[in-house]
Amino acid sequence: MADDRRKGSFGKGRNDRPERKFAPRGKGKFDSSKKGRFDSKFPKNPITLDRRTILENINAEPEWVGKLEKNPITHLIMKCAPITTLNMLKDVYRMKHPHPLYALAEKNTFSHLKLKQLISQGAKTLPEQDDENMNRDMRFFSQLQLLHQIDERGGNRHIAKVRYHIVEFMRFQNDDGRFPMYYHHHAHALRTLLKLGITGNRLIDRGINWVIKRQRDDGGWIHRANVPTGKNIDKIPSCIWTTAEIAALLSEKSGFKKSDELKRACEFLLPNVEKDNVSTLLPDANAWAQFNITSDSNLMFAGGTLKVLEILVRAGYNPSNPQFKKLYEWFLAQQMDDGMFPMAAGNMPIANEAVSVRAMALVRAVESTR
Repeated sequence: MADDRRKGSFGKGRNDRPERKFAPRGKGKFDSSKKGRFDSKFPKNPITLDRRTILENINAEPEWVGKLEKNPITHLIMKCAPITTLNMLKDVYRMKHPHPLYALAEKNTFSHLKLKQLISQGAKTLPEQDDENMNRDMRFFSQLQLLHQIDERGGNRHIAKVRYHIVEFMRFQNDDGRFPMYYHHHAHALRTLLKLGITGNRLIDRGINWVIKRQRDDGGWIHRANVPTGKNIDKIPSCIWTTAEIAALLSEKSGFKKSDELKRACEFLLPNVEKDNVSTLLPDANAWAQFNITSDSNLMFAGGTLKVLEILVRAGYNPSNPQFKKLYEWFLAQQMDDGMFPMAAGNMPIANEAVSVRAMALVRAVESTR
């Protein structure tokens, strides 16, 4: 595999492999003892039957879920989008290919029309500008949005056409490891590649090493273009959300989770919890209440309190730290009456599947440290 990467190839695609036969319930290694859980409220269509098989062969009432007011696991697996079921297995139950349950959920996700359209159509065609640097930045961001959307719908490098988009995207990386635009765009590009499955590529490490060299004395990062008008970059603190994006990258990459750079970034983030950002990126304090992340030019770097908690727990923090405990308990209090978590905290919360899955993964990670 390492030789394939050096040649610019991402190896043999998952779709090129022989189809794996799934062991039906009651045969093989799966537990069929949990009978009588289902009734006619679940229609007998193929995807629902697959989800039923998944739910019957996992522990839907793990001990850690007792930390929540209501257990949303059955709802997330049976009633939400196929990508939500897949993400529950991947991020909460920590399964991966070729586990048969994971393969079952992945098959349903890959059948989604929107994912197929994204992969086939590619990035948007943009009007040409007079400034070639601006053209390059616009093409880069359009391709970044495409890969972000492919990832959030379950695509990965094992799909041949996704590998093509990844190769095209990597052409934007300079020889020194830098991607275009600002520091947070650079970090998000690397995070997206990691999520799509490009984990051991030396170009990822080169990109990370490039950005950690820009860490400031306060432990954070701020790009010169994000300094407000009239302010001096040498006299203002780092940007909270640029730092969070880079810290998230470091916390997600093996080899950097215990780095001094990540530790210093966390030490910058904790004292700045709930504060306004001095940067032009998500400058209001209500950014802490925005949990949902989308491909929008601003919300791509959102995530708020949930994002910071995810970073901190991957960096080794737990409720024994008073600041972490306060932040964690506040977030858990945002759970809605139906068990879901909202896209943003507020008086009229709107349930969000992706945020709910991330919340489940967070709770499992935190409670396992007790």
